[in-house]
Amino acid sequence: MSNEDCRQITIRLPQYLLQEVDKMIKHDGVNRSDFIHQAATKYLFERKQQDVIEHMRQGYVEMANINLNLAAESFVIEEECELQIGRRLVSGV
Repeated sequence: MSNEDCRQITIRLPQYLLQEVDKMIKHDGVNRSDFIHQAATKYLFERKQQDVIEHMRQGYVEMANINLNLAAESFVIEEECELQIGRRLVSGV
């Protein structure tokens, strides 16, 4: 991370959290800026993954409803055909 691409900001953290951060940066051998940069990058990545998963879940729910409606319509049509020709056209129903 080059300094020319960065902006300086001021943040406030509760004392307990700052102590945890300082323990971690001492252990990892990085400075606070690098630690916050890594933490923010990881958080944003995970948040985007959660958003994609939620959109996929919504899509699966929508498709399930569409498929259920199609199956219900097909069942009604199959029933009508069975009444007219006396046998099922699709096995397993």
